[in-house]
Amino acid sequence: MAEDGHPVAPPAGVGTPTGERWEYGYLYFVQTLAPVDGSGQPSAGPTVTVVADGAGHRCAVLAGRRLEVLNELGGQGWLVSDGLWNPEQVRWLAEVVGAMDGVDRMVGYWQSFMRRRLLPVAADGGGESAGGV
Repeated sequence: MAEDGHPVAPPAGVGTPTGERWEYGYLYFVQTLAPVDGSGQPSAGPTVTVVADGAGHRCAVLAGRRLEVLNELGGQGWLVSDGLWNPEQVRWLAEVVGAMDGVDRMVGYWQSFMRRRLLPVAADGGGESAGGV
């Protein structure tokens, strides 16, 4: 309240606009081991990127830097949190990653939470993500 007793509008960016909706997902950078070669010693395998969101999950061998993946997701409207390292063997993730060429098994993964604002739902019930897919 202002000194004169009238309500004061909140500054821009404060509060949640009516009807605001978000889509949520996860980004995984999975460290792997390659199949054992003739030396009998395990070696580092490729890093596999997995994006899990409302559309399902997509995975690919990281070809470049992690920053390039983050920039691509940002261009699609995703806000990505800092990643946390986890050495656990999550079954579904191990199965997805284990199917990639050059991967024997996963070692652990960096997991990041991500979200993006959805466009308002149109009168016909349609609506889509702010950044497209």
